[in-house]
Amino acid sequence: MERNPRVDWETLDDVILGCANQAGEDNRNVARMASYFPDYHIQFRELL
Repeated sequence: MERNPRVDWETLDDVILGCANQAGEDNRNVARMASYFPDYHIQFRELL
């Protein structure tokens, strides 16, 4: 947030998070895997 002081953070509704390490068939999408942990309360929609 400090890096982007011109952004009006009050108008922000959604954050799209993605991180991938393309390694074989599983691709190890860290953002998707983090959402599977029960201690994190993350809601997300799948983008097709």
